[in-house]
Amino acid sequence: MRIQGKIREDTIFGDELIVTQTEKNIRCVCLECHYIYDPLKGDPKKGIPPGTAWQDVPDTWHCPECKILKAKKGVFKPLDE
Repeated sequence: MRIQGKIREDTIFGDELIVTQTEKNIRCVCLECHYIYDPLKGDPKKGIPPGTAWQDVPDTWHCPECKILKAKKGVFKPLDE
């Protein structure tokens, strides 16, 4: 199955369905201060739970280090491609 041009892998182990989505694990770096947003950690202090993919972080989110807005174009760049 393809999601937004990337491959989604569905694997069944026993009775559980484990979904691995490559795009959900992509970290982003702030080019202003070099903070790295890790979707596995999220940003719980700002209400972003662990497991939140970058594309699901609201545009109103601010970098915890330099306070720059996520919505500002060209500031955050995918780190793992």
